[in-house]
Amino acid sequence: MKKTALGALLILCLLLLSGCGDGQPREEPTATPLPTAEPRPVARIEAQGSLAEAARALMAPYQDELGIVARKSPALLTYLIPGDLFSQMAKDAQTLGVKAEGGRYAFTWRQSGNHTYTANALEISQLEAAAESSPDPYSLIDPVLDNQSMGDFSATGGGIFERARVYDVDEKMQNGSIEITDMLNDAVTGHEVFTFAVAGGNLYFVDAMLDQAVDVDGLVETQRYLVAAGVLGGSRIEVIEYTVPGREQVPQASPETWDQLAAAPNPISRLQADGEKVQVFP
Repeated sequence: MKKTALGALLILCLLLLSGCGDGQPREEPTATPLPTAEPRPVARIEAQGSLAEAARALMAPYQDELGIVARKSPALLTYLIPGDLFSQMAKDAQTLGVKAEGGRYAFTWRQSGNHTYTANALEISQLEAAAESSPDPYSLIDPVLDNQSMGDFSATGGGIFERARVYDVDEKMQNGSIEITDMLNDAVTGHEVFTFAVAGGNLYFVDAMLDQAVDVDGLVETQRYLVAAGVLGGSRIEVIEYTVPGREQVPQASPETWDQLAAAPNPISRLQADGEKVQVFP
């Protein structure tokens, strides 16, 4: 901070001196605008193929309003869910060379690998030290050292990781579903279910993610799902977030579902946008 102030003072002095050399009037320096944080760009569907073209055509009417919301409310990203998932789907379809059959695209993209790791005591203690906050310099209590981290031992973790993305969408992108499952050593570590439906020029969607908790022993399995439901229609965007106790309570996207959810009280959050007016309610 001091170096910055001294540097600014030096520049100011040089400007004053250069302005007094020949007695000629000088132009007033213009202030340089401070850099601003760029909002996250709205997902563009860059893949090629008939499915990518259908997805682009579906999302095209909403791009302007999505850009306004991205600029005015960069912290809440639920409105980007459909575009992000459609973009990934188009990439997977292009990679696998998928063709529509019976008026639908139904395919699965899979990934797997062995991600086992081993760390010794020194590596673990270094990671723990980096994760801990700095000690209070005014505290009269000496920090306690963990003797286990000083011993001769190692820890092994990770294992066989698997991810599957299952797609089933209408050839013209009027309805469909996407389900994503992550597994580690045959145990589910992540699950997401997305459905969408187009009606009356509006895109309705419901996205539900398994709400995993974490403690000192790792992931804590829960049945609860965090749900984001929304509607995109021209200059209108509205998204609400809430939780349900289990997978069975996650609804399918439809105009009727949206009408019921929109009237429900006390959501976790609500985004409402219409033209340049963007509101977020906690």
